[in-house]
Amino acid sequence: MSRWNYSYIFKVLWSLIQITFCFFTLMKSSLLFESVLFPQIVLVLLMITGAYILVFKPLKIILLINYVFISLVFAYLNRGVFNVETKFFVCGSLFLLILPLLGPREQMKRNELKSVYLLFIVLASYLFLGGFCTKITDEYWQSGVGMWYVLKLPWISSFSDSPILNWKLFMNILNYFTMFTEMSILPLFLFKKTRKLSILLFGSFVFVLLILNISLIGPMGLAFLILFMTIIFNEELKLREVFDLKGLMLRVKTFNPLKKGSLDTITYPSIVCLFLFFFFLELFLMIFSVNTKNSENMNRLKTLNKMTLNVKVDHLFTKVHFINTFEYRIFGTYANGEEKEIIDLFNEDLTAGSASSSLFSSRWLQAEMYRINPAAIDRNEYHSGVTYFENSHPMPAYLKRYVTYLVEQNNSHSGESFKYLTFKTCPIIMPESYELNYSQKNIVWKNLFIFNCEDNSYQIFY
Repeated sequence: MSRWNYSYIFKVLWSLIQITFCFFTLMKSSLLFESVLFPQIVLVLLMITGAYILVFKPLKIILLINYVFISLVFAYLNRGVFNVETKFFVCGSLFLLILPLLGPREQMKRNELKSVYLLFIVLASYLFLGGFCTKITDEYWQSGVGMWYVLKLPWISSFSDSPILNWKLFMNILNYFTMFTEMSILPLFLFKKTRKLSILLFGSFVFVLLILNISLIGPMGLAFLILFMTIIFNEELKLREVFDLKGLMLRVKTFNPLKKGSLDTITYPSIVCLFLFFFFLELFLMIFSVNTKNSENMNRLKTLNKMTLNVKVDHLFTKVHFINTFEYRIFGTYANGEEKEIIDLFNEDLTAGSASSSLFSSRWLQAEMYRINPAAIDRNEYHSGVTYFENSHPMPAYLKRYVTYLVEQNNSHSGESFKYLTFKTCPIIMPESYELNYSQKNIVWKNLFIFNCEDNSYQIFY
């Protein structure tokens, strides 16, 4: 394949991802936003912009507006779970401002490679901080069974009952290889002789994402990987060319907003400075265990990081994802007592339902499982089995958004309205240590939340 194709294929894939992701979010807007009109208008515009990027060579000002709206809607206004998929999307949209979005017959210039190098380093830093640095302190990953726990999750993997999970030595090797990959991608890329190995290891990470099939995370990783092929098939840069701070500051001094192409002179240096600042800040906070929970200034910085690069210490499939977690199902009850499962999100046996298991299913509903469980509700304010009325005692905000979303869905698809909406949960029970041929025996779905659609009353159960 000719080397110019890689940048062009990335542009095509990314624009399709933007259209699809914005469509998913538009369909779930009542669940994700306090006020939906503005986000809905913006999401439609972003889908149009995605089509524009797909067909044309986009203007920088359009890409800037595109990023600002994506950052605003997905990172600031979004009240859903801010997952890896969304982090990749926001970061990738920012990099569209500096990446060479070439046509099928254009050649990439040497100076255009710098942005591709920088994107790889940013993503590798996220894997290092959010993956390795949290797994190294997780007792399950330390003992070699972290990957086994991940693959045993019934909703995330089609391998949860596979005989291969009984090969403990293989699971140990896969566990430590995952940690090695997340640890080494960044430092290996810093050296010229091991740069291609680093990209190969990143490819293995993308391969796992594609196999796990968690919505659009895999396709996003694949788009990045294709773009990084330009590093392999073009003349290699020295890192001091990517991080030439002196040269970058000189470029900033020449910034003239009235001059054509002036946006380029300030965008790249700004992203470099943001990356260096947040990377070393996160390292400092992690190494010295600094508590920033109640710091307003740190919260503002976290918001800025969230709306730009997302270089941070995170939890990529640590114990918070497989210990003390609950799946949920939603049922509607008609006036005649007939009960219907509204969304086929999770099956009776805890496996992923059709609404969350295909490539073109939305991640938003699935990710809500980390909030819709007994641990997510304030037990000091809400008491088990007591009837509350929304007008006098507002329900938790995310449950209210969910109820609004479900009522809208029902009104648009059915002539008969529900009398009750019932949320049922079931815990994912994992053994305390590796267990041969393990499968969860007790699967009991219990009521967590019941909403009366006629008088807006509700009950919460523990």
